[in-house]
Amino acid sequence: MYRKRKAKVELPFGHIKRNLGVNAFLLRGLPGVKAEASILGTCFNLVRMITLLGVTTLVSLLKEIGGKYPTSLEGIG
Repeated sequence: MYRKRKAKVELPFGHIKRNLGVNAFLLRGLPGVKAEASILGTCFNLVRMITLLGVTTLVSLLKEIGGKYPTSLEGIG
């Protein structure tokens, strides 16, 4: 069970390190590292969705849900 989990977890980290060339965090402190890790994770997920769905399918799906979420940060927080 742990071998399968390790293989699934290693894929994003391996991609980020090798393909994106990120070997260390640029920011220091826990808030900065969390923010940087979130951005890297989002980039990985976007690339993965493009690979699985294709650009046109992903764009059409994003357009479908586009009206359901706020388009600005006004009123958030």
